[in-house]
Amino acid sequence: MNRVATEAEQWMGWFFMMIAGCVLIGGLLHSLYEQHFKPQAFGPEVPKGRDEQDGKGASSSSGSAEGDVPQRPSVRKRVAAAKAKAKAETEETRPAAAPEKQPEKPSFSGPPLPGDRELWLLRLLAVQKFVEAGLKCSQAEADLDAIRRKIWRFLDDRPTVVASGCVDGQARIYDLQTGKLLVSIRHDATGRDAVHSICLRPGPLLLTGSWDGRRHHWDAWPSKPARPAEFARGEPGIGHDNQITGIELNRDGTLLACASSGGKVFVYRYNCPTREIELTEMDDVMELKGALKMGDHGEFFAQRRLELAGGDVVIEPQEQLLFEASLEGFDKRADLDKVQLPAKLRLRFVGCMTHGTRKAYRTLEHAGAVRCLALSAEGSTEYLYSGSRDRTICKWSLPDGALRHTYKGHTSMVRC
Repeated sequence: MNRVATEAEQWMGWFFMMIAGCVLIGGLLHSLYEQHFKPQAFGPEVPKGRDEQDGKGASSSSGSAEGDVPQRPSVRKRVAAAKAKAKAETEETRPAAAPEKQPEKPSFSGPPLPGDRELWLLRLLAVQKFVEAGLKCSQAEADLDAIRRKIWRFLDDRPTVVASGCVDGQARIYDLQTGKLLVSIRHDATGRDAVHSICLRPGPLLLTGSWDGRRHHWDAWPSKPARPAEFARGEPGIGHDNQITGIELNRDGTLLACASSGGKVFVYRYNCPTREIELTEMDDVMELKGALKMGDHGEFFAQRRLELAGGDVVIEPQEQLLFEASLEGFDKRADLDKVQLPAKLRLRFVGCMTHGTRKAYRTLEHAGAVRCLALSAEGSTEYLYSGSRDRTICKWSLPDGALRHTYKGHTSMVRC
């Protein structure tokens, strides 16, 4: 019995020692919690509810009263609250950013233009003012054809018609909006040769190409076309066995180019200006006489550049002396000896198809038939691009006829 009592006392001692150790460890953990994990270290305490302020504890799900124990937020909420407080303090110390500058809206003078119709009406008004200013000039000074071309230049960005050429020998003009056929024009009233090329330009002016070329004007647009004028007939290599494969007219309407299956591109002057010169010295007349050459059609033109009247009068090569004024009716250079001073002479470029000889003043040549032709305005200079059976494309400067570049590498003829 004594031995059993002794063992019981030992177990009781160990038990109380374990309880004392647990109390000691609990006290240490509580002190650590107070120093390092107290809620104030993570941010302000969450304010108590109204019931807690009145001393009324919130009952737990088990029914035990907890009125004296404050409800503390979770660790995640406390961390979020601390970050929000730090961000607010940083924004308070940061200097205020300058207000973002709004881009200024451009100011336009004049009436508002909400749509395309208003712009179109303004363009029409500008054309009307331009015509009124041009017609104030005297009839001798006003170039009505030039005015008409400039009017079309204003309006041509909104085309209303389209032209086509047909194998039946006719060119047809249609209304773009309705598709209605406005007029049908035969290239040659006496033949049925197919139309191979066509060009419609401001004026209005229609150019058609078959084995030769025709210019079509109107007595009344569009129903009454005038009698067509011919060009390219009689040129070397032009005949019924050839075709005019391309026609182009430059921007100001003074140079016309047509390509031929004979391997050439002919350049004509169109609407050439006529100028009058006055010579008061017989030496100048004799110098002009020595520089003149008779052409294939009986015309006289200058072979070289001349400076007459002390440099005040300059005559360029290819300028034709017209049968007018002081030289009316002359047919040979010797007639210049009969001129009475002061002599008023009139000149115009050779090859002007609208006023005088219908002869090309410049010829551009390929080694094969020219199958296509295109005109391109590149800056202030215009260029012709011609494609040929010789498998090349040539780029020509339209003002001086110089060959600028040859594009090679085609394995067959160039058609377009």
